Amino acid sequence: MLFYTDGQAYVFLAMLVCGALVGAWYDVLRRVRRLTMAGGVLTALLDVLFAVGALLETCGFLFLATRLDVRLYALLGAACGVTLYRFGLQPALDAVVGFLQKQLSKFVQKHVFKEIFHFFCK
Repeated sequence: MLFYTDGQAYVFLAMLVCGALVGAWYDVLRRVRRLTMAGGVLTALLDVLFAVGALLETCGFLFLATRLDVRLYALLGAACGVTLYRFGLQPALDAVVGFLQKQLSKFVQKHVFKEIFHFFCK
């Protein structure tokens, strides 16, 4: 009888990707919450949306990678993926998004107000 080690690397990597995608899903909803200055009701709605999305995504990845044969290393892979996203990719993406927001803000202030001022001065 063979030990069940053939697909462990594949399952771990698949669940690592799953965890990173769950982290990205959280980040998207975090940005929505921040942009809308969400109150209590919208925050609760976004939390439920995150939980449902993360559950569906995790179950989908578990089904594709393991046919729902849940093993500890699969769950550890998902946890490592979330951690990798949170401490590796998220700070870099936050810097890029912040830079793009500043550039867009400068562009809008420079061009839109100039056009509005020019329109009223005719």
